[in-house]
Amino acid sequence: MVEGLIDKAGIPDSMSKFGMVVTSDGWDDTNHRPLLGFCGVTLRGSRFLCAINTEGHAKTSDYLLQETIAMVQKIGASNIKAFITDSASNAKACGKALEAKYPHIIWMPCAVHCIDLLLEDIGKLDWAAEIIEEGKDVVKYFKAHQWTLGELRQISKVKLELLLPGDTRFGTEFLMVSRAVEKRDDLQATVRSDVWTAHMPKPKKVGARQSGASANASTSKAGRQSKPSQKAAQAANVEAAVLQEKSAAQKAADQVKDVHDAVLDEEMWVKMEFLVDVCKPIIMLLRFCDSDALGISKLYYRCSMLQTWIKACNGDKESIAAIDEYRTSMLKAEKGEKYVVSESDLFVPSFEDMEKMLKLQPGTINKQLMGIVRKRWDMLHTPLHAAAYVLDLEYHGQLDEICNNEEVMSGFEEVLKKYASTVAEELELRQEWSAYQHKEGVFCGTNELMWTAARTMPAHKWWYEFARGSKKLRAVALRVLSTCMSSGGLERSWSNFDFIHNDKRNKLTPQRANALVSIFSDMKLMRAKARSASQG
Repeated sequence: MVEGLIDKAGIPDSMSKFGMVVTSDGWDDTNHRPLLGFCGVTLRGSRFLCAINTEGHAKTSDYLLQETIAMVQKIGASNIKAFITDSASNAKACGKALEAKYPHIIWMPCAVHCIDLLLEDIGKLDWAAEIIEEGKDVVKYFKAHQWTLGELRQISKVKLELLLPGDTRFGTEFLMVSRAVEKRDDLQATVRSDVWTAHMPKPKKVGARQSGASANASTSKAGRQSKPSQKAAQAANVEAAVLQEKSAAQKAADQVKDVHDAVLDEEMWVKMEFLVDVCKPIIMLLRFCDSDALGISKLYYRCSMLQTWIKACNGDKESIAAIDEYRTSMLKAEKGEKYVVSESDLFVPSFEDMEKMLKLQPGTINKQLMGIVRKRWDMLHTPLHAAAYVLDLEYHGQLDEICNNEEVMSGFEEVLKKYASTVAEELELRQEWSAYQHKEGVFCGTNELMWTAARTMPAHKWWYEFARGSKKLRAVALRVLSTCMSSGGLERSWSNFDFIHNDKRNKLTPQRANALVSIFSDMKLMRAKARSASQG
């Protein structure tokens, strides 16, 4: 029944026109069985395909390739345009081997996973790890005690909860620091409150005489140590227990004071704000990649802007001007042309000032961050990203500059060759590309409607509506620009799997759970399709 509904929703039709992206990832179910999941993503949405129980099998590249080829053959190789996995060595080897067998299928690492690794690399830098640890100590103390959390909630003007890092979420340590910075005023008001003061260690009175028993044990006349009586031993045990209890209470009071001093330490907040400001563009890029937006054509440019951002933080004036222009255009596109961009919107943190505070050598932070960004970009970048960048109408005005970028153009040409089975087809593609580049033929620059729509329409929709006369290049553009960036759809399918195969239904076999998750996923697609139709 569900398959029939899927057909009515037009998913097979969308797959034949725009192609499907297959994503793959591993997971453990409630009974700790290792699963290998597959998800198919088209313009109609993300559809859970299956989860294979890999118990008893080593997840080598050969085994992954065997299961992936079986899935590709089941779907139909001609319908698949890309294959996305994480960037683990076995998954990458599987993807490259799949490319060799099916040249038109391009392997891509998950963009979210690569950017998360970028954040992890930053978090491992000594100075960044110290800042994160200071913030974590404060947040953990507040979250671990009911009286601190209750007082914070009563005082809070910002009705947001403190966050702790999670093992399975992306960029959570930086989100924790960011949320703590947002609640800085509330945290400082809390540690200044009477409730907090009541838990602070009390000053000790200094007397003229020292209390306590003599340190020397009683001895017999002959000089031998006498055996303590049973009552004396019991008294000593009670005294030791009291001292231990006092020690624990003192330790707790000292911890209250340490957190109090940390929260009121202005230098700690300056360092935390610096880390948040520096990583904000990376967090925004992470969220963009983890969304359902078809933004593969934006990814190349936005990743290149990360390097410009680092240069700007290092004081490069040209980079600061480029970042200001980029941010202004992004804000006006998001909030409207009438939005007045403020100074705080364009704030750029200074590496030089922070290096002085952290007592680092000049240029240390710039060198470290630039190296990390380049390393992860090399991991993420594929020819498909380059081709999408070239074919996005937003960057048509930059084509002269783009065409001089060897990395971009070599990637674009590699994609063109994958979609051209003969020399004649490749020649036709290049002729249509030349017409697009110079606004000739069907892309005539005098067609005002066409180029006005280019500023507002998603790139794949523009090619679908206005490039009908350019059949070969249009077919390539539709497939490339409708490609997703990450395996986020499969991550959400694992959430569905966890919802269905939970502790109360832990006797479900993998096959049964697999079928139920498939139905659940397909019905969600149907509801999304119905909502879209009702909204026109």
